[in-house]
Amino acid sequence: MITLDIQHKIEEIFKHLGGIYGVDIVEINGEEDHMHLLVEYPPTLALSKFVNVLKSRSSRVLFVEFPNLDLYLSKGSFWSRSYYAGSCGGASLEVVKQYVQNQRHSSPTQLVGWGSSGGR
Repeated sequence: MITLDIQHKIEEIFKHLGGIYGVDIVEINGEEDHMHLLVEYPPTLALSKFVNVLKSRSSRVLFVEFPNLDLYLSKGSFWSRSYYAGSCGGASLEVVKQYVQNQRHSSPTQLVGWGSSGGR
């Protein structure tokens, strides 16, 4: 379950890791069970590798900083193994940024991004 406190920590971790890997995290937001990111990354970086880094490093930090977090997870890991990535060449950058910014207010049927493995 991604509370606002957890989401803020995730944002901090992801932006830090983005700086290390040369990835610009243009927008980041989420809902109770998944996150949305708009990123600009170098063509030499495999997106799957970067997603793996984000998930593995953030989950380690989250379990340390939120020790009771595992009580809310059904499978003992914070992130699910899956993720979704899509290009936004057909939409203006501003439209995609607004979509990500408004995620806490969107309908629950919009499942883009990757989710936590909470019991939902």
